[in-house]
Amino acid sequence: MNTKKQKTLLTSLSVVVLILLVIFLGLFYFNHQDHKVIVTHKDSLSKMSSKNNPVADLTIKEATGLAIEYAHLKYSNNQNWNEIYQNSLVGTLEVDRYQEYKFENYTVQPKNSQSLYIINKEGALTFSNDKRPGQGSVTFGDTQQELGHVNLKAVYTTVKKQGKLSIAKKISENMNLETQMVTQSDKQSSSQAQQSLQSHASREQSKPNNDNGNLQPISISSKLQGTWYAAGLFASKLGDRVQITNNAVDGKTIYKVKKMPNSEKGLNEFRKKYYGKLIGESTPDGVSYIPAQNYGIDTQNYSVDTIDGVQYLMSGSTGPAGIFFKNPTDAARFTNKYKNHNDELMKKLGM
Repeated sequence: MNTKKQKTLLTSLSVVVLILLVIFLGLFYFNHQDHKVIVTHKDSLSKMSSKNNPVADLTIKEATGLAIEYAHLKYSNNQNWNEIYQNSLVGTLEVDRYQEYKFENYTVQPKNSQSLYIINKEGALTFSNDKRPGQGSVTFGDTQQELGHVNLKAVYTTVKKQGKLSIAKKISENMNLETQMVTQSDKQSSSQAQQSLQSHASREQSKPNNDNGNLQPISISSKLQGTWYAAGLFASKLGDRVQITNNAVDGKTIYKVKKMPNSEKGLNEFRKKYYGKLIGESTPDGVSYIPAQNYGIDTQNYSVDTIDGVQYLMSGSTGPAGIFFKNPTDAARFTNKYKNHNDELMKKLGM
């Protein structure tokens, strides 16, 4: 009898142990599977995050190309950045890294973690993250002052919206960028060459006009004449002004050419002879022009039209750069109306 009870007890214990073993193995299996699912999900999010951030892996050279295109859009009336942009399309830009740089009126002094690059002695770019510029921001400056500060993702978005990514890439490929730190004394000879070029331009502009009337001031339509105030739309800054007279924009006379050269050699001589002069043409509703030394590249354009029954002045070159109005009240009103409705604005502008 006792033997029978012992067998029954052992059988019961065996069943219990077997059940516990099954439960243990089941918990281990499901716990292991859950852990694998979590890891896989994390990797997937990581890849997706990288894909959705196209600026994450930009090189400093690529970031500089984007910044130059952005400056052309954002500061369309800035002479220094316009010259940098035009030069970037026809020649090699000189881009050097500095500890600090002294322009005539102010000194650019980046913080310890920042990197300063000077372009053709005319523009300054200060990156907050030199190793991974796409994860940081950039500060813009010209020969007179600091202009603005923006993160690289916003720079990329603005350039992409204007359809200028291919131009930004071309600019980055067409530059000599030195990442090794230099001082201004190291670049003295280069600076002297730049000053010589500027002196040449001054001499050319001061020479008597002995071209037998080949250059004549254009006549700009009265529709465009006056002082215009920018809305904060496209690349323009609210409150910026442009002044147009009967033959000039912002005090710079625009000339039409009676006879253009018909050969590459003649065109190069034309660019040299009229260096610094603005060459352009006018229509009843617009005016376009370009510095003679850059003749044949894209031009600066201004044209008048109406939107919502109000006359406006459109500024642009390779794309729309800004909208201007005859009074600051309209400029502010249209800024508030369309700043978050870019698609609607483009449609009304017929673009």
